[in-house]
Amino acid sequence: MASVMKFLGAALLLLLYSKGTYSCEPDEVSLGQYDTGDLYSSAPVYNVTFYNGCTDCDVVDLSLRCPGFKTLKPIDPFIFKPSGDSCIISRGLQIYTGVTINFTYAWESQYPFEIAHYHFECAPPPESE
Repeated sequence: MASVMKFLGAALLLLLYSKGTYSCEPDEVSLGQYDTGDLYSSAPVYNVTFYNGCTDCDVVDLSLRCPGFKTLKPIDPFIFKPSGDSCIISRGLQIYTGVTINFTYAWESQYPFEIAHYHFECAPPPESE
C-alpha cells in the first residue's frame, strides 16, 4: 500500500510539473490617468486607463477606491460603476491579458483613483500532443 501511495504521489507531482504554472506580479497591472485637454460643461475631461500587462493571466473583480467621486460626464456603467466607496470596473468580469480598459470623466480636478481589489485568474497551459 505504501508503494502505491508513493507512486501516486510521484505521478501527481510529475503531472503538476509537466503542466507548468502561470503567475503574475502586482506590477504587471497599471492604473493611470491624464487630462485630455477637452472640456465638458466647462470642466476638464480626464482619461483613466487600466492595463493588464500580465502575459499569463486575466484580471478579475477589479475595483477602485473612489469615495466621494463625482463627474459631470456620464460614464458607461458596464465599464465603471460606483458601489459605496468602491467603483467596479468592467462589471468585475475578466480583463484579458494585454487588454486596456479606459473611461473618461469630467470634474474641476483630477480624482486620485487607487486600485482597491483584483485577483488573477490563470488557466493551465494547453495540453501538448
